[in-house]
Amino acid sequence: MVADALSRKNKATMGRLTVGKEQQLAELKEMGADLDINAGGGLVAQLLVRPTCQEQILHAKFHDKEGSKIRKNVEARVEMKFRVADDGSLMMGQRLYVPNDETVKRMVLQEAHKSKLSIHPGSTKMYRDLKHLNWWPNMKREIAEYVSKCEICQQVKVEHQRPTGPLQPLQIINLNLSK
Repeated sequence: MVADALSRKNKATMGRLTVGKEQQLAELKEMGADLDINAGGGLVAQLLVRPTCQEQILHAKFHDKEGSKIRKNVEARVEMKFRVADDGSLMMGQRLYVPNDETVKRMVLQEAHKSKLSIHPGSTKMYRDLKHLNWWPNMKREIAEYVSKCEICQQVKVEHQRPTGPLQPLQIINLNLSK
């Protein structure tokens, strides 16, 4: 079954219809919103949006052996393709080095493949989109594997092979075995 724009339900819209105000306030607080009541009695909510994906990548750098080796080579001025950014992240040119951590890689791949803005691109398009901002060894192969395992993509997969052509009737051979 393929979901279209009309069959999708917006979580925020549905939440406003069915959830009480107390639960909405609790959800806002859980997301980290700063809530306050102003002098007129109105509720003021402030939500700080942060790139959590990049924070998780920065946190995972401490557990990555290969990234640590590259970082040491950069500091010793042996490795010239990489550099250390001001925030401590390892960069290859303008691209962020993604540590060899399966959860972090899966998060990056899911964001690039399943978000509402990307809508399940194929492996080639997904690689082209990701390679502008991110880098890790064997990136193209891992993206192809990830896309090949996506159930939704397999269900909606378009066959790109040419049809074999019009069907030809088989020649009928009359074997007279009555002799």
